[in-house]
Amino acid sequence: MELYKFNFSGQSLVPFNEVNVHKDYYMKVSIADPWNSTKLFLYYIDNKSSNAPMCEVNDPCTAMLISCSNSAHSISEIISFLNYYGTSKNKVVISDYIQSHLPLLFGLIKHFISAEKIIVLNRDIVYKFKNLTTYRPHHFNSTENWDKVPFSKINNRLEFDNIQFIRSMFLVNSEILFNKVIEIYNSQKGNYILYDNVMLIKTKNDHRSSTIDRALDPPSDNVHNILKTNNIKYLAISDFKNINELICVLYHAKNVIFSYGGPCCTNRFFCNPNANVIVIANSHYRDEYYCNNDESHWHVRHSHLYPVKKQTFLLDFDNEINENNVNDIIQCLVNK
Repeated sequence: MELYKFNFSGQSLVPFNEVNVHKDYYMKVSIADPWNSTKLFLYYIDNKSSNAPMCEVNDPCTAMLISCSNSAHSISEIISFLNYYGTSKNKVVISDYIQSHLPLLFGLIKHFISAEKIIVLNRDIVYKFKNLTTYRPHHFNSTENWDKVPFSKINNRLEFDNIQFIRSMFLVNSEILFNKVIEIYNSQKGNYILYDNVMLIKTKNDHRSSTIDRALDPPSDNVHNILKTNNIKYLAISDFKNINELICVLYHAKNVIFSYGGPCCTNRFFCNPNANVIVIANSHYRDEYYCNNDESHWHVRHSHLYPVKKQTFLLDFDNEINENNVNDIIQCLVNK
């Protein structure tokens, strides 16, 4: 079978928003790990069969083609797909790699597409579709006109105030997700323990991370005690039972601390517009937030901004939170 050219291959991008309708076509899913970090979800599709067990699907279907295990890119593709899919009556086919590698985002998908409309493709089976639509979603939902978003910089602090207005400035309209987050919070918040101050960062203990080489060293017991003394709840992504809990915890918090990259970028859509967001821009990411020493910090403004009351980036932060720098984070809290 022929590999379906997709968005994130480490090479040139294929056209976004491209739609194709395939008649009597076969599909098989697979996975690749070219960088020993971000796993690529592969889709083999053509009008030829293979020797694998086969399952025929007669219902009209649309394929949700999520391209990789990097959650920041995956959530962008989900938003893009949902905007395209709309109120279609087609069933939606999803790779079982999405279900296994991105369980929280798979749970998010099920808030928009009912379980009876989802067909999870087993990696060991070839599927023959009578009618299959493929759509190429946007691989990253950037902030449009990011250069119009004002900021201030004092030493290594990059600060943005009252930028709730960027909610309407994303490349792909994200209102469908913002509205769903409020709906989930209002209906589910009573089911979970919530906190005013939350820290959710990527550390080298997080084996789900797609860029573990850029992660922070795990905080020491002393740092955990300092965070606890300052009423900051330290959480790992593995602590959340489901997407509802993640959304409720983040949307409730007055102060949310993320690390640069995936934790910050993925959760741009889940925080309260009145929140104070603090981003630990650790040195492993310096080539992104400076981009050849560019003082415009375009990557920050393009990919990591939240529609919130206040957001602060702590640039050139150590690759660990220690007793010497943890107070830099605590100083950024509001309503301590």
